[in-house]
Amino acid sequence: MNVNDCFEKRFLIRVAPSIEKSEKSLEQAAYFIKQAESNLPLENYKLVLFCSYTSMFHSARAILFRDGVKERSHVCVIEYLKSECPEITSFANTLDSYRANRHNVVYGLDYLVSEIDAQESINDAMEFLAKIRKMIGS
Repeated sequence: MNVNDCFEKRFLIRVAPSIEKSEKSLEQAAYFIKQAESNLPLENYKLVLFCSYTSMFHSARAILFRDGVKERSHVCVIEYLKSECPEITSFANTLDSYRANRHNVVYGLDYLVSEIDAQESINDAMEFLAKIRKMIGS
């Protein structure tokens, strides 16, 4: 699926741009990083990864809110970033990788997350948030 398919299937919808929603999404991203960090010493590594992904997803949504796009698909958020923000394609690819990992965490029965992977997910979420804040000027 590409970004045009996402709009055609209404997984992405044009709406009024909202700096306010963009800022709130960035706040949510920061909140979920804190949640990830607080679960690390508890060895809740699956929750760490889940929270880190959720942080990255909210960071990405901030771009969509800024641009006036409503999402109804995690995959289409990634496709939008790749299409409209080519300078962060590597971040979009990272987000897509964590999207697949989050799916395994939520639905898999035997999926394990190591402490190293959990810490790396926090680092990636922090880097992603910093990059998006810089892009938005927040």
